[in-house]
Amino acid sequence: MGFLGNANKTNYNDNTSGCITLLKLMEKYQKLPQKQKDKIAFVFFDNEEKFLLASFSFKHQHKKIYKDKTFVNLDCVGLGNQMNLYYFGKTTQIANEFKKVLTENGKFVPRIKRSSMMSMSDHYPLRKANHVCLTRS
Repeated sequence: MGFLGNANKTNYNDNTSGCITLLKLMEKYQKLPQKQKDKIAFVFFDNEEKFLLASFSFKHQHKKIYKDKTFVNLDCVGLGNQMNLYYFGKTTQIANEFKKVLTENGKFVPRIKRSSMMSMSDHYPLRKANHVCLTRS
């Protein structure tokens, strides 16, 4: 359902594609040694269309630790030929790391862009942490 109870006609891309990607990543990372797995958390957010309720709630509940973590937000990754890497702040380190990986696999040559209110997604509440939002257009 959308913000006002209307059906989300693009749910296969905006929500489902990110969930499927996270599930595939979880499957891949389950083979890591336990010590490495203990450093990774997969968080599924909902209600982006409702004022980012889930990601603001997550930030509030984990405010003591979230600034020291790295976040990767996947939003609308199912459609489009151009991968975009949005970031907040001055550093592009994590975006550059993702660009390298995505370019090496030969499928995408991503663009790195500084995030703004116009590119707001679930990553907005985490703007003071080290993170990147991946989306396709």
